[in-house]
Amino acid sequence: MEKNEILLSVIVPVYNGADVVSNLTDSVLKIKRDDLELILIDDGSTDDTPAVCRKIAEADPRCKVLRQENRGVSAARNAGLEVARGEYIYFCDCDDEVIPETLEQGMELVEKTGYDVYLFDYFYRFVKEERRPVRQQFEIPKDQKLNRQQIVYLLLAPLFLKAGTGFASLWNKIYSAKLIRKNGLRFEEKVGKGEDWRFLLDCLDVAETGYYLPEVLYIYNLDGSQTEKKYKKIPGAHLLGANVRKLTLSSKYNFDFPDRRKYRIYQSLLSEVAYSAANGCEKREILDMMRNPTVKKAAQKLRALKKDECLEYGILKRDRLRAFCILHRNRFLLSVLEKKINRLGE
Repeated sequence: MEKNEILLSVIVPVYNGADVVSNLTDSVLKIKRDDLELILIDDGSTDDTPAVCRKIAEADPRCKVLRQENRGVSAARNAGLEVARGEYIYFCDCDDEVIPETLEQGMELVEKTGYDVYLFDYFYRFVKEERRPVRQQFEIPKDQKLNRQQIVYLLLAPLFLKAGTGFASLWNKIYSAKLIRKNGLRFEEKVGKGEDWRFLLDCLDVAETGYYLPEVLYIYNLDGSQTEKKYKKIPGAHLLGANVRKLTLSSKYNFDFPDRRKYRIYQSLLSEVAYSAANGCEKREILDMMRNPTVKKAAQKLRALKKDECLEYGILKRDRLRAFCILHRNRFLLSVLEKKINRLGE
């Protein structure tokens, strides 16, 4: 490898993270390799984040800083992808930390093997509680090449079948930049929560090779106040695309997951349309959502359920009312209903 080539680009969106971002960057920049670059994207912060990021970049030439108006975490990551020079990409959150020894080990591994995606373990650390960190591990073949079939059934399928087990995390994986560019992979910029899902679904849908290294790469700090500090919420943001994609891929690969789980996805789809209707999405966009074949199918499925089936699958009256509004393309009534649901929930 020539000296001017970059092996790994680490992309970090930052929003009002002046008091936490240095811990993350210190952990990354402990690696002394010249073929590492760190990209900080200041997403329109209103605190001292710009000054802190500039100071970090001045101290280490491997760090560059981008600044944009506040457009959300997905837009920030996309901005980082546009300028990244690395052969591989790694995403971090600004208020967490990496294990530099494992990241360096990962760099050595990708340099030797050149696979599409790499999976690592990580820690949950409870910042405000006196509890030991919890290690997230995976029951898949370790220290060996994963082929296409293994990626589909050992990495992609758990995104549908094993909620909450860490497979949907963005920051415990290293991704091939070539894979991302070749398939035009980007983050949905109107997604304000669970923004990892769609990118991961798309990535694992096209990845041909992979590798699981059972070493802890990342420390995820669990702290409610910091979660709000990371990223500013985007009005009208939704998970519709990710849920539609989940249903599309489950059909493509014939994933056989329980009916209760399938109805939870239907439920989530309609909830996201309703949320968008009540939180600033344009009329045309809402109507486009209502016309989406997968959304219509979900609404029809919920409306067709009998009372005992609703109890079995955890479908509530409000879910069926949302389905009614969507099938009749009544955006106004859906918005009124959702705002009333939100008031009752406060």
